[in-house]
Amino acid sequence: DGFEERRMMPGTWVCKNVSGCSMEEATTEFTWSMFAYMRGGNSKKTKIDLRVPIVRWMNPAILGTSGCNKNYRMCSWLPQEHQEDPPLPQEEGVYLYQSRGPVVYSMLYDSPRDKQDEVFTQRATKFMDMLDATGIQYKPEYVKSVVYIGPSPSAKELHEVWLVKPERTDELTGMEVTIVEKRCEVLDCPEYESIQKHDGFEERRIMPGTWVCKNVSGCSMKEASGEFAWSMLAYVSGSNSKKANIEVDVPVLRSMNPAHMLTEGCDKEYTMCFWLPQQYQEDPPKPIGDRMYLYQSRGPVVYVKSYVGPMEVQDEVFTRRATKFMNALDQAGIQYKKEYVKS
Repeated sequence: DGFEERRMMPGTWVCKNVSGCSMEEATTEFTWSMFAYMRGGNSKKTKIDLRVPIVRWMNPAILGTSGCNKNYRMCSWLPQEHQEDPPLPQEEGVYLYQSRGPVVYSMLYDSPRDKQDEVFTQRATKFMDMLDATGIQYKPEYVKSVVYIGPSPSAKELHEVWLVKPERTDELTGMEVTIVEKRCEVLDCPEYESIQKHDGFEERRIMPGTWVCKNVSGCSMKEASGEFAWSMLAYVSGSNSKKANIEVDVPVLRSMNPAHMLTEGCDKEYTMCFWLPQQYQEDPPKPIGDRMYLYQSRGPVVYVKSYVGPMEVQDEVFTRRATKFMNALDQAGIQYKKEYVKS
């Protein structure tokens, strides 16, 4: 009621990551970069009509906040005639992004150009609250503002809020998943050897390989994951030594001191890592800036207990599950490294 579920078609977008005080300010900077690209600042020196949808990604946590360190990912759809062989951008920081075609929840609204931040904040917050109230899941790491620009400056703009449906985990919702093979049908997982299956958990040897990591401080694992998601997004969108766009349907690993799980405060430290897909393992692209780094794992032996939990209470659920798991290992006399626990 009042919104639509759509599957967007795969295709190429022209993008730039921009920081600023507001979405309006960031859009202005992006517009100048797109103007240069469409006027011939590309590998084919061709002129391109980019009066097409512009998508602006952001973390919902910045909505309604002050400050000039807000991060946005700005993208413009490449017209159909350039999709098969897209001209490469020449400007530093502008890149091509290949979308696989997500499923989105879309809500249409009107907005005056001089109040787009305020109106979008109101509409996006209301939309997320509505989906939360009805139990409809969406990716909480980002929300998208979409604007359709008409053929002339005086033409009316159409605006939408997009929230992305987490398709690949839908089939796991509400299930007690006990075998990694099920998850790895949809994820590029690190290989492992099953050493022994115990009552309710498994002992595995994880194969060596490379992860992309960042050390993050915050009030919660959920908050730290949000910050890491933006750093991860920049890396996979070309902010790496090879300017490669990388598909990242891969596991994310979050390491922390068990003592943090039951404490309050915003000085909790986490090491956040995502598995580098197999095709990049032999010669991994190095991160550029943002304190990201490559970590070469030697392949530990781990005790693993699988569970499914809702995203909005991930800290509470993980704390309960991890505490119960550690207590069970302690009672069974099974030793493990107590300096950290991994989600």
